[in-house]
Amino acid sequence: GKNEVLHQMITMAANVSYERGEGYPGLAWNRVGVDWHDLGELNLDDEDAADQRNICAKGLFEYCVGVPVLDDDNDVVAVLMLYKVGGGGFFDVQKFVEDETNQYLLESGAEFVHASLLMQQRQNEFVKVFQKKEESHDYQSGAEENQDLLAGGSFFQSLWVRFSQYLHKFRGQNATPPGGHDLKYVSVTFIGVFLAVLLVS
Repeated sequence: GKNEVLHQMITMAANVSYERGEGYPGLAWNRVGVDWHDLGELNLDDEDAADQRNICAKGLFEYCVGVPVLDDDNDVVAVLMLYKVGGGGFFDVQKFVEDETNQYLLESGAEFVHASLLMQQRQNEFVKVFQKKEESHDYQSGAEENQDLLAGGSFFQSLWVRFSQYLHKFRGQNATPPGGHDLKYVSVTFIGVFLAVLLVS
């Protein structure tokens, strides 16, 4: 059924990459702009029919729209592919793409994808740094490594190093709590704060 074809199409998308100008995503990449296609006009002997994902899409959707995802330097880092289900009367895809409001929505969608990709990249960097710190038991060599990360690491690597250094301050001397923070000190502080709040209120 259609669900099986859709599942097949999703599986293909997860295991394929495109060169510039190759397939519908590659055409949007080559244009560095929105690129749309009428899937109903796709013939089996067309060059684009060599992409099996297009054959699957032809049986499920009416149109496809490729939106390039740009980084801060306006280089294409991905292509957002959108598909319209057939039926529902006449639909002018060209008019839809050229509408200013829709252009804004498409660009916003591409910006959201770019932000998601950056978050995934930063998360991977953070996990790598965390795993690296977990594997290190030599605090002396770890301190030298921290200096390297601070000098040439990414933002999240530097953040992790500084956070680790901050927590290290609370280790105390010889694994004992820092002076002045015993039970008596905490009790007196708590009572003082409680009385101050009571007097103010």
